[in-house]
Amino acid sequence: MITFGKYKELIKAKLLGDSEFLGAIKELVPTDMPRHEAQRHLVKLWDASLQPDIELTHNCSCGKVHRFRPNFNHLMISEIKPLEYKLDGFKLILKWPNFFTEPSIPGILTCIDYIVVGNDKVKLDELTASEEDTLCESLTEDHISNVKSILYSPELILATPVKCECGTQSVNVLKGFKDIFSLM
Repeated sequence: MITFGKYKELIKAKLLGDSEFLGAIKELVPTDMPRHEAQRHLVKLWDASLQPDIELTHNCSCGKVHRFRPNFNHLMISEIKPLEYKLDGFKLILKWPNFFTEPSIPGILTCIDYIVVGNDKVKLDELTASEEDTLCESLTEDHISNVKSILYSPELILATPVKCECGTQSVNVLKGFKDIFSLM
């Protein structure tokens, strides 16, 4: 739950820098919310509450420079891939990482919801030590990299239409939480 006190701490922490800010965010972002959704909510919260004065520029092909304020209500999430990864003889069913899940091997392993072997669904905590070893031996660096790509592929996109007096219409696109939030 967001309280006014926690919100004030968040604003102060953003001014102090990255490490303080991440600590303050931990108090506000639910751990069961997918990373990409948490990022979107955080950007919208920041925009709605502080209404930062952001002005971007876009250069038209005719040479005219346009200044505009991005509309954070149009914030989108990129295409979301299915949360499964097929291996020889079995399939990993994944769950989204939360805002704080590190994109490291231990973090990625926490995002395996269960394994499908034939018609059987098996949770990781139900595996025997031998089965767990077999699973770990089956996962190559390429597999880990591919799973990481699936889990961390949804990204924020802020697309703002820009219309020039010359008749040209284009779209200014910003991608990624870091780039979008850094504007604020």
